[in-house]
Amino acid sequence: MVAVSGCVQCFNPGGGEEATTTTVEKLVCNAPYIRVGKVCCLDQNANAICDSDEVVETTQTTQAVAQTTITVKQTHKACENGACVEKDGVGVDQCQTSGECKRMKCNAGYCVQANEQGQDECAIDNQCRHKVCNATHYCVEVMSKGSSECQTTIECVANTPKHKACGSVGGILKCILVDGAGADECRDDMSCYQVTNGVCLNGACVAGGVGNDSCTLNRECYHFDCLSSKCVRVNSTGESECQGTSDQTCWIKDQMKEYHLECVNGTCAKVDGAGDNQCDYVGLTTVCRHKVCQTGLCVELLTPGKSTCTTKQDCSGPTHHICDGTTCIEVSGAGPDECTTNGQCM
Repeated sequence: MVAVSGCVQCFNPGGGEEATTTTVEKLVCNAPYIRVGKVCCLDQNANAICDSDEVVETTQTTQAVAQTTITVKQTHKACENGACVEKDGVGVDQCQTSGECKRMKCNAGYCVQANEQGQDECAIDNQCRHKVCNATHYCVEVMSKGSSECQTTIECVANTPKHKACGSVGGILKCILVDGAGADECRDDMSCYQVTNGVCLNGACVAGGVGNDSCTLNRECYHFDCLSSKCVRVNSTGESECQGTSDQTCWIKDQMKEYHLECVNGTCAKVDGAGDNQCDYVGLTTVCRHKVCQTGLCVELLTPGKSTCTTKQDCSGPTHHICDGTTCIEVSGAGPDECTTNGQCM
C-alpha cells in the first residue's frame, strides 16, 4: 500500500493573489490486495472480492443406504369346503379365490355344484343324461353323462339287427325273430318241426288231439294281434297283424295312425280314423254336454247340444217335448210336443 501527497495552487476570487496549500493523499493497493474504499483487503484468489467477504460453502452429501427386509411367509392358501382359506405352514398356494375351489359336476343326472377344484363338466341338467335303446327296443333316458344313441323308440326298432331262429314261445317251438345280427336258423315254423295229422289245441298243432282245425304246423293254430300298442298272441287261426311279443310294430302303428276327436259319454276323446273334430282337445267336457228341463228339473245330458236351462228355476214354467237326436227331451216354454217317448225320435 502506498500513500502519495501533493500541493494545489488556489486563487483569491477578489483578485488578490493569495497562495493556499492543500495536501491530497492517493491510496495504491498492491496485489494480492485490492482497494475497497479507503482501505486495502486481501484477494488471494483474484476474484475482485475480499477474501474476508467470501463464504466458503461446504456441501455434505449424505447417501442413504436402503435396507431391504426379506420376510419368509409361514402360511399358504388351500381349498377347504369350497372356500380358499389361509393354512398354517410353508407351502405352494393352491388357490387365490374361493371361485377356484368349486366346479359344476354331474350327479345322478343333475348338474350340481361340487366343492372341489377342476374343470366344469356341465352347465345344465341335460348334459348329465343320455338316451339309449334298452333290451326291449325302447329309447330310454339314463341319468348319467354320455352320448345318446337314440331320440325316439322308432330309431331303436329300426336300427336293431335281427335274425330268424327256432325258439320256444309259451312252450311251443317256432321260428321267430330274435335280436342280434346272425345267419337265419330257420325259414318258418316248419323248419323247426312239423306235425302229421295234427289238430289245433290251445294254440298248438298236436297229433291226435281234439279240435276244430286240421293243421301240420303250430303257426297255423295261433296268430298275433295288436292290443293296446302291444303285439299279443291269440290262440286261434287267423292272419297276424304283427310278428311276435317283442315286435314294436303295434306301438309304431299306434303312434302314426290317424284319429279325430269326438264326444264320447260327455267327454272329448280320440277316435280312430280320419274325420272332423267335434271338440278341441282330449278331456274337454263343456261342448260334449248340455242341460235340458226334465220333469221340472234342469238335468245334464252327456251329449253335445244347446242347453235350454242352467238351474231348476229355469224349468218352473210351461214346457213341451222335442226330439234331441234320438232322445225325447223336455224344454222350457209353451209349445206342442214333438214326442213323448224316445222311440218317436228314431
